[in-house]
Order: sequence, then C-alpha cells, then structure tokens
Amino acid sequence: MSADPSPLQLRGEIKVGEAQSLAAEIQRRQLGSPRHFTLVLAACILVSIVAVFLANMAFGKPLENSFLPAVGAVIGALIYKFISTRLVQRQFQAAMQARYGRDTSEFVAEITDEEFRFADASVTYAVRWDAISEVFLKDGYWVLLVWGSYFVLPQRLFRPNQEKLFIDALTERLSQGTVNRSTALNQRR
Repeated sequence: MSADPSPLQLRGEIKVGEAQSLAAEIQRRQLGSPRHFTLVLAACILVSIVAVFLANMAFGKPLENSFLPAVGAVIGALIYKFISTRLVQRQFQAAMQARYGRDTSEFVAEITDEEFRFADASVTYAVRWDAISEVFLKDGYWVLLVWGSYFVLPQRLFRPNQEKLFIDALTERLSQGTVNRSTALNQRR
C-alpha cells in the first residue's frame, strides 16, 4: 500500500479553456484597468468622426454621413469584445484537440522550499518564490500570477483538508509584498 501523496502536491486534470472566465480578472490584475484601452478606442472614434466631418466640409458633402465611420468603429469594437474572444477560445480548444488528440491536460503542482513547480505532459515550470506577484481565489480557482504568466489550480482537485495546508505552505514562502497584494491569503489569516 502506498503512502498518501504530499499535501504540498496537487495532481489533477484541467480542461483546455476551463478557466477562461478568469481571463478578464487576470488581465486586470496584471495590466491594470481596461479603461485605458476603452479611452484609446473612444479617442480613435472621435478622431475619425472629426476627420470625416472636416473632409465632408472641405468637399461640400452632406454632414449626416460624417458619423458612419464612428458607427462602424463601435460595431467593430462590440463584435471584437463579444464574439471574437469566444471564437478564439473555441479555435484554441480545437487546435489543442487536433494537435494533441485531447482537450484536457494532466498536471502536477508542487510546493518545495526553493520554488513552485508546475508540470504537465509537455513542459515543466520552476518558479522562484520572488517571481510570484499575487495569489487570488476566484470562481473556484486559485490563481498564481507570475510576471506575464499565471498558473490555475482548481479548488475541486484538493483532497479534504489539503487546500488549507497547501495555501498555508504557499503563503509562508511568498514575500510579504506578495502576501499583502493577495487579499485571498490575507482573508485566510
């Protein structure tokens, strides 16, 4: 009979795109508020309206056509926001299925004294503790932000009582700045 796996090791399977609902939150935490993108888009629309308006005035064309580029830009932005991101996700899942013959990935996440390790069938990551900038819990997933990347650990994969041991061990190894930024860790104290 084999011994129980270490409480500092999480093994499981995750479906490709399973945690896609976290993308906006991860992006917000890594890049800041998406307001700057929205402001740039609004500025581009405004500039296009003014440019078309001035061109129409210069060539004596009716001004009611001046707003058509803005309407097109708004429709294009909405299509991008609500449709293209879903299409990209579906294409990614289909590509993973075609390339690897599966749409799930088995992984092992492990806490050691030196680093956080994450490995799946294709690649192994070893992340020094000072490279983790934030840890948060959202929609049933623990997310570790590491520079421009992230690791997702589904809560459903933790054995009974393992989650507390795993997260406590993680917290002990993180810098105080990372713990301070990680509100989910602070709420557990």
